[in-house]
Amino acid sequence: AEAVTKLRAANAAADRADDEKFALTDAVDAQLAAWKGTKSDNLRALLGSLDGVLWPEAGWKKVGMADLVLPERVKVVYMKAIAKVHPDKVGRPQATLAVSSVPHEAMPVRPLSRAEIVIPQSATTRQHMISAAVFSTLNEAWDKFKKDNGL
Repeated sequence: AEAVTKLRAANAAADRADDEKFALTDAVDAQLAAWKGTKSDNLRALLGSLDGVLWPEAGWKKVGMADLVLPERVKVVYMKAIAKVHPDKVGRPQATLAVSSVPHEAMPVRPLSRAEIVIPQSATTRQHMISAAVFSTLNEAWDKFKKDNGL
C-alpha cells in the first residue's frame, strides 16, 4: 500500500510538471525567438547576447563582441556558456564563475572545473526549459563555427 501511494504521488508530481511546461511553452518560445532572431547560427552573436535570455541568478556576465574576435577566445566563452546551461547541471549547487576580462593571450584554453560552473540551486521549470533550448542552440552554432573556422 505504501509503494502504491508513493507511485501515485510521483505520477501526480510528473503530471503537474508536464502541465507547468505546457503552460510556459509559448512564453519561453517567444523569449528564445527574440534572443535568436536571425542569428541562430552565429555563435558570436548568440554568446554576445546570452545575458538577455538567461536569468540573473545564472550569474552570466555580458560578453562584448571585442572579446569574441579570435576563434580561440570564442571557444573559451562557448565552453563557459555551455557549462552554465548544461541540462545535467541545472538545479545543482555550484560555485560562481564570471567571464574573465583577462586578455585572450593570457587566457589558456582548458577544460572547466566544477568550481567554475554556476546554476541556481533550485532552478524553476522555466529556467530548465530555457537552459535546455540555449544548450541546443549554442551546440548547433558551435558545430557551424568549428567548420567555418577550421577548429
